[in-house]
Amino acid sequence: TKIPSRQVALSADSDWYDQEISLQDAKGFQVGDGIVLRTKNPHNGSTEVIKRTLVARSGNRFKLNDGIRKNLWLTGKPTASAVFPLLTSEYTSDVLIENVTLDGDRKNSENLNGNYGGGIFLQDCNRYTMRKVTSRNYNGDGISFQICHDIVVENCHSHDNAGLGVHPGSGAQRPVLRNNRLERNRIGIFWCWGVKFGLAEGNTIDGNRDYGISIGHCDTDNVMRHNKVLNSGKVGVLFRNDTRGQDFWANRNTLEHNQITNSGADGGIAIDINGKTKEVRITDNVIEETREALQRTGIRIAAEAGKVHLADNTIKGFARSISDLREG
Repeated sequence: TKIPSRQVALSADSDWYDQEISLQDAKGFQVGDGIVLRTKNPHNGSTEVIKRTLVARSGNRFKLNDGIRKNLWLTGKPTASAVFPLLTSEYTSDVLIENVTLDGDRKNSENLNGNYGGGIFLQDCNRYTMRKVTSRNYNGDGISFQICHDIVVENCHSHDNAGLGVHPGSGAQRPVLRNNRLERNRIGIFWCWGVKFGLAEGNTIDGNRDYGISIGHCDTDNVMRHNKVLNSGKVGVLFRNDTRGQDFWANRNTLEHNQITNSGADGGIAIDINGKTKEVRITDNVIEETREALQRTGIRIAAEAGKVHLADNTIKGFARSISDLREG
């Protein structure tokens, strides 16, 4: 179980080449703690986020496991927070994580964005398998892996996290998500940026507050099949819109043999295909609404969308089974 988090201000400037920080109040911080340092970039005003470990101490001054590599100047109001992934690794390969339960103590911890942390957080790792792992109550993502290839997440339970159940992160290639339970997170499965040739199969994705599955920016050639996407707060399966580049949409993805039930509120949508998404296959799914039809839609296709192949889907219980805005 994660210890409660605490945030304090830094009391002295540290330059990018330094490896030490000074805290205004070091109570609750000790050698061995993982921390997140945040500051405003003095040049462009953006927020810098730095993860380090405290390795030595003299009073309120701590040495870090690595250089800061960013300017932590008092003008940027820098802070240190005792917040960290429960299990994390960088630049490692060929690892099995199995039969462990991780509890993030969400109510006593500040949020850590899933690009930097999670119950499990991997960065630049390859060939990991997570099996029969429970990641719960984290104030962020349950399981997140960034620029990691050939990651397998199977028979895991990620639930009641503030962020994403499973987050195949930017640039992840060939992730396999199989037979997991992803419940009561903000989003069940979030395909991040540039996730390609992935497989999500046999998962139960239930009661997530926004979306069951979300796929978007340059996520291509992924297959989602034999999943149960149930009771999603807004949309069952969302194909995101991203107009910032020439072709940032989730193209050439397949959604087949899934059950998608009870998506969204009164105007909810089971499958929502946005922007210029193209070459998507949606076949052999059972898409149903067991509540009142109201203004609910089974499949919505945006006006600018390209080719969408629909075949052999069972769609029932909606006010409108298919809303194809390309038809004018």
